[in-house]
Amino acid sequence: MEDRQTPTFAEQVDAYAKRKVLNNYKLSLAVGLLPSGHGYSAKQVERLRDGRAMPSRAMPGLVARLVEVFELSDDEEADFWFAAGMIPDDWTADDFAEAMAAQRRRQGHERSRRREDRQFPEPGNPGKLRPVGRAA
Repeated sequence: MEDRQTPTFAEQVDAYAKRKVLNNYKLSLAVGLLPSGHGYSAKQVERLRDGRAMPSRAMPGLVARLVEVFELSDDEEADFWFAAGMIPDDWTADDFAEAMAAQRRRQGHERSRRREDRQFPEPGNPGKLRPVGRAA
């Protein structure tokens, strides 16, 4: 599995729900009715926490409602929206750029374009070559 620093949306939902001591049923009740007039069931919450489902524009207000329920800080909120793959409706492009820059700083992902700062693998083969095919 790849080495990633930012938790997925499902991992974040699960961690924040555990922090607030909310099971799937309680979390679905806490979300309540969304602006579209639809509720969010315990089964749908389970799928969010397992990573089998992601929020979509078909359910407007879900991510915003989860931010309210989990009572996230500004940094946590920016990471949460980023993991959901959405931008809050009230954010401007400057707000988004600022949040992304802050996230890169937190993760230490400031990439340099200078050639001397890049790390390249050593030239040559990484190990012994093994014969392939009938010779093996």
